[in-house]
Amino acid sequence: MMGSMAAGNPVPVFANMDFWTQAVEQHPEFFARVGRLQEAVRSIVDPAYEGLYGGQQMQMNMLMLTAIGVAEIVTLVGNGMGHGAMKIVRGVMENAINMEYMRQFPDQAEKYLEWQWVEQHKLHKHLEESSPALHAEVPQGKRDSDEAEYQRVRPLFQYQVQTPTGGTKTKMQDGWCREDLFHRAERVGLAQSYRTVMPSANQILHGTISGWIRDLDEVTRRIEYPPTHKWGGEALIAAHMALIQAVETASLALNATPTPSLDTLKEDFQAAWGENPPKISEAAEHAEIAPEPIEDDEDGEESE
Repeated sequence: MMGSMAAGNPVPVFANMDFWTQAVEQHPEFFARVGRLQEAVRSIVDPAYEGLYGGQQMQMNMLMLTAIGVAEIVTLVGNGMGHGAMKIVRGVMENAINMEYMRQFPDQAEKYLEWQWVEQHKLHKHLEESSPALHAEVPQGKRDSDEAEYQRVRPLFQYQVQTPTGGTKTKMQDGWCREDLFHRAERVGLAQSYRTVMPSANQILHGTISGWIRDLDEVTRRIEYPPTHKWGGEALIAAHMALIQAVETASLALNATPTPSLDTLKEDFQAAWGENPPKISEAAEHAEIAPEPIEDDEDGEESE
């Protein structure tokens, strides 16, 4: 994978070309149909829409981000690096869940967009504390403008909590939404998708013991060096599932009809993986350590 680096004649190689055919042979139904999914994405994002409001523009861009993530996953699986693909799976599924959540709850889409000013405020604060000289190079007009936007949106992300003395305290959300990702998924009917994908994807992304122990070879008890089929199928199932959901959400948000149709895309999924594809987390059943429970995010810092 790293390529031949003979002295005086380095030849970098960025792909396991010999593995490509094996990957396709391992998942032939998926690779025979994934082109139609790409066509469906383009049928939504390519037309020149008029008069899109912010939420619709956001949905289109999030669909593109999800599609790009799926392309990255397919590239990694095709080169025998399913473990890396599963790290991207986490973000792809989160995008799909957030898209549908914001479609069903448009007020949350506003918060998602406005959260950029909170992040910008945190960036200014970090830069000011860690590198005052560098922060001073940021034009004063830019700093003032960003701070004004932060003060404008700040009330959107504040809430009251009771203190032990019976009073109240104002706190600031840690993220754009008070509900954690699992509960967002639950509210829009995607809890099963979350449960199917996120426990394993989170463990792999964060490098927990439960995440990497499942990569051990059953005989040698060592992690196999790529290329390998390990996690390839699971990553493709999750990516396929997430992108179909994203296409459906974007088509509803934009009042567009994808081509091929959603029915065709869902039939392709069933043809590739069966009526009831295995849960990605089922691989943990044979591990020596059980998978971690689903964790809820918590609200955190106090208001400034």
